[in-house]
Amino acid sequence: MSGSPDPLWGEVVTAFVVAGDREPSLDDIRHHLDGRLAKYKWPRLLCVGPALPRGATGKLQRQALNTLLTQYPTQQVGDSPVTTPKEKP
Repeated sequence: MSGSPDPLWGEVVTAFVVAGDREPSLDDIRHHLDGRLAKYKWPRLLCVGPALPRGATGKLQRQALNTLLTQYPTQQVGDSPVTTPKEKP
């Protein structure tokens, strides 16, 4: 899980999933999250790819996660936000 850029909110929670033999469907992800997390805690986006970006030492490169968003399709997992940020008067 990481934040990814969003024009309205600044960032939204995005789940990055590495697919094994079978790529999980959106329903699989929702079924896995249901009962484990409250719906308001669900990630808004899902990005499924073959691997996560890692450095020479094997550590996850969090800054490079957003490049996966441009390389692989994303799907909306959670509901769209109920409220929008309020503008300052």
